[in-house]
Amino acid sequence: MIGKKLSHYTITAKLGEGGMGVVYEALDAHLGRTVALKLLPHDALTNAARKQRFVQEAKAASALNHPHIVTIYDIDRADGTDYIAMELVHGRTLEQVLLRGKLRLADALKYGVQIADALAAAHAAGIVHRDLKPGNVMINERSCVKVLDFGLAKLTDPGETTEEDETRTERAVTEEGTVVGSAPYMSPEQAEGRKVDARSDIFSFGSVLYEMLTGKRAFRGANRTATLAAILKEEPEPASKLVPDLPREVERVVTRCLRKDLDRRSQSMAEIRVALQDLKEESEFGSLGTPASVAIRRRPRWPYYAAGGLLGAAAIASFWLNGPRETAVSPLHARVLTSFVGRQSEPSLSPDGNQFAFTWDGDVPNGLLHIYISLIGKGTPIRLTPENEEATGAAWSPDGQWMAYRRRLVSPSTATELQVMPALGGPSHKIASGIMSYPLSWSPDAKWLLWTQRAGPKRVPSIHAGLAVGGDAHRLLEPPPLAVSDTEPAVSPDGGKLVFNRCLDDFDCDLYLAGFQDGESTGATTQLTHDHQIKRNPRWTNDGKEIVYIAGDPTSELLFDRVPVSGGRPRRIEAIGANATYFTLAPKSNRLLYSTVSINYDIRRVDLNEAEAKPERFLASTRYEGEPSYSPDGKQIVFSSNRGGVRQIWVADSLGTNPSPLTSFSDGVAGSPKWSPDGQFIVFDARPAGNADIYIMPAGGGAAKRLTDYPGQDHIPTWSPDSRWIYFGSTRAGGHEIFRMRPDGSAVQQLTHNGGYYGVVAPDGKWLYYSVPFKGLWKIPSEGGKATQVLEPVSLVREFAFVVTARGICAVGADQSGGFPAVLYPFGEGKPRTLVTLSRIPYIFPEVSPDGRWFLYTAPDDAIREIMLVEDFR
Repeated sequence: MIGKKLSHYTITAKLGEGGMGVVYEALDAHLGRTVALKLLPHDALTNAARKQRFVQEAKAASALNHPHIVTIYDIDRADGTDYIAMELVHGRTLEQVLLRGKLRLADALKYGVQIADALAAAHAAGIVHRDLKPGNVMINERSCVKVLDFGLAKLTDPGETTEEDETRTERAVTEEGTVVGSAPYMSPEQAEGRKVDARSDIFSFGSVLYEMLTGKRAFRGANRTATLAAILKEEPEPASKLVPDLPREVERVVTRCLRKDLDRRSQSMAEIRVALQDLKEESEFGSLGTPASVAIRRRPRWPYYAAGGLLGAAAIASFWLNGPRETAVSPLHARVLTSFVGRQSEPSLSPDGNQFAFTWDGDVPNGLLHIYISLIGKGTPIRLTPENEEATGAAWSPDGQWMAYRRRLVSPSTATELQVMPALGGPSHKIASGIMSYPLSWSPDAKWLLWTQRAGPKRVPSIHAGLAVGGDAHRLLEPPPLAVSDTEPAVSPDGGKLVFNRCLDDFDCDLYLAGFQDGESTGATTQLTHDHQIKRNPRWTNDGKEIVYIAGDPTSELLFDRVPVSGGRPRRIEAIGANATYFTLAPKSNRLLYSTVSINYDIRRVDLNEAEAKPERFLASTRYEGEPSYSPDGKQIVFSSNRGGVRQIWVADSLGTNPSPLTSFSDGVAGSPKWSPDGQFIVFDARPAGNADIYIMPAGGGAAKRLTDYPGQDHIPTWSPDSRWIYFGSTRAGGHEIFRMRPDGSAVQQLTHNGGYYGVVAPDGKWLYYSVPFKGLWKIPSEGGKATQVLEPVSLVREFAFVVTARGICAVGADQSGGFPAVLYPFGEGKPRTLVTLSRIPYIFPEVSPDGRWFLYTAPDDAIREIMLVEDFR
């Protein structure tokens, strides 16, 4: 089958085979995406019942729209073959994960909550899975669960049915009296061929949860018959006997799921989900109760307590008077180390912690950045790098002999190079060249340098390594298809491990670990954090037991977190780290240095009807205000702000007064709001759990409805002029492309195929204008078609820096004098003309009022920068 076509799908690989069909990987030619294609074997086409179950699977699963249930895209028949096209989930089955034995309690609870959530949603829709087992649970690279194969699903009848109706319904999925399912995970009623309901899934879930917690199956037999007999007649070995430290509250949930008596079994998967969620949170905060085995042993012995009461009281008093006590730990304190005028950042400590290098412009207005060096707490900074080059991102070698940094030659070229020079200055030599970003990192033996560099046809930031003496520069890690970057590598103190930051979107990042040896990565990468939030600059503590990093949205709050290398919940480092952008640790001291930047973002306004008009603050606070969008009548403005803490969607009147929040997410970032042309709705993107999805809500306020739930990123939505379509950027096709869908989330279509980030349809509805990173502005027919370039990359200072108006395209670029002209490129014949030249770079999404008078944009104030010193960091 490999290479063959089935309808508009080209089969590329075989993924697996089971009793309900063969599964292949295939390319969908219509949407340009990779899917899993499930086929009913040709030799089974004559089996009407089996074929009917195959079709039933698709109908049941396609009725569900849930982040933990595999998405069904299509069901059809071609060339005599029935097939289902579904979401392709990259990862491992829970069955494969359990081959290594039981899971950590935290992982078992995490996966259990997600499986329970999926089943609760299915049960609410009247669907029973009937074949829940570890092989039907996928865990992707982000530890997100997807429940697969509703091939034995049965639509439950909410009302009473006659015996004839019941038989007819039953035959839709199985012949009457036939035992259908996987033996070790069946419920007793399923094993006997009796009618089943949602409580059968609860029993199966209990069996799966038992196996995750203990590493053993709840019911075991030498063969299928013996296993079914055990399910019907035997009780599973207590989980606490196999796992002595298992909390009794967790064992109680398992026990209630595995009761054979239907009336005594847990009755609701939704209640189980809530119970597991509570236990998961208690476990994360270290407050989960006593182990079940301990609770059994601790039976009251009142005679012994009475006889020993006086002795016990004396022992307690003695402990408090003379016994060991926890030594109070003084809080960390940060003090200002440098507060020079100008741009100062990126500090790097010498190994002994007595000197530091940093980036500074030397207090020269619009001057070049250079590498300076200074003693801690005294002395005048000394410039190390030549005057005719810009140098940034210094990194002191662990042996104290060398300094690595990035340089950009002012003349004759603007190429960026990675250079190494003596730590106190001198001739340098080149390691590599390209588009690089900080931080640079050394191996502990000072032999290897690691850095981030754009590579490959899509110029994805990835991790590179090279010898510090020069030569042998190579890509160290290949980011997976859904990742937008692998950045900020750091090698452990023992030289054997590597931590790095992997982002699936601008706001969705987590830390990963890999092995490291002789300049190469070794072994599989493992995910260390799982909160899908922005992270920067991970660094190992000197004992190699923890990773410290900067956490938070740059427009909101930046602070330090730390996470054990062995895994666990990150902890906030209190009292230090506010507005941190970069930090450094010294391997032979307890000093920590970090740079800070404090920037306020406001929405500014320019009157385009006035010649020489100056921008004015319009929507402002001490926090972030951005991404404005006018209502169709021009009387209101919707925007994004964190003035209340979490970034929410807000609305104000056209004068910028009377602001009020429209959303109330507890976490994440909500932004990119756009008012529908008919004035009825507001569409926006939000990341309450890390992933970006598209949401819609009534313009007058009310509940927000999520329209997408793809594991990748769906964001930056806009409307068609008739309000019938929502256009949005997405990574569901691999890279960033433009898609569209109906306002109810249906009829999703991919429109671009050469890359696409942010798309806007012209008011006449004919053309979709969209930006492509590093390739400028393009257009295609709004229904899809051939792409044509409209503006070169130099015309856009950012991918979002354009507005499509009735008169033409207003794009913000950059000029030779350091200004940012907003230029109108008219539709038709007219010549481009500058509407206004901004003195500050627009941060994101400019806007023009419906009457063409006002130009709105988000811009930052001047940044306040300092370098801070922390003594006795631990």
